[in-house]
Amino acid sequence: MAILINDLLRSSFRCIGALRPGFGHSPSELTDALFVLNAMLDSWSTDDMNAYCELIQSFAVVPGKASYTLGSGGDWSGDRPVRIDKGTLVILTNPLQPLRRGLDIFNDMQWQSINLQSLPSTLAQRLYYAPTFPLGLVHLWPVPTEADNVEISSSQALTGGFASGTAAFVAPPGYLDAVRYNLAVRLAMEWDKPLKQGVADLASEALAKVQRLNAETPQMDVDPAIMPIGRSRGGFNWLTGD
Repeated sequence: MAILINDLLRSSFRCIGALRPGFGHSPSELTDALFVLNAMLDSWSTDDMNAYCELIQSFAVVPGKASYTLGSGGDWSGDRPVRIDKGTLVILTNPLQPLRRGLDIFNDMQWQSINLQSLPSTLAQRLYYAPTFPLGLVHLWPVPTEADNVEISSSQALTGGFASGTAAFVAPPGYLDAVRYNLAVRLAMEWDKPLKQGVADLASEALAKVQRLNAETPQMDVDPAIMPIGRSRGGFNWLTGD
């Protein structure tokens, strides 16, 4: 649903008793409250539990090029992620039936442990992401020599950075209450207002609902060594340990 930021701010102000119904806030209060709202959403973007979906972006690989800036206006122009959760190499040898192959995501220490970072190969095997700012930096290893694609998956957070109260607040179901009441908690601290227990409870409950919805469901995995192989071997008996 979409509402104006002004309406959202008025609602949060009313929750802390800083605004009577039917009245508005001053321009200076609007500026301060906008800063609080943007700061809160910016903080939420660092927590995967607050992200409303997993965003998959696809980018072209340039043969012989190992590193790409990622973000608006970069080599790979798209959303700059806080972290890349999964990478996939889409092999286009047969464009009608592309082959997908997972890329190992390396951390800083693993990337630095590669002795020959400029080693060429037809296929990349690993991806290292440095979340530099304002553009992130993606490294592929070995350096691919084929014109394939790379897909990256990352958490998609609510959009912030609102410049005025006339901007529209657009969010999936469940987020309006979470933003409204948690913003009220922050405004109460900023405006030095007593926070009603009901508002604090609603803020916690609304955010918990969103996070439960976004929580990843654990997938059970079993070591193949204890699985049955053929008719001559039975499975593992958890009751006896055999």
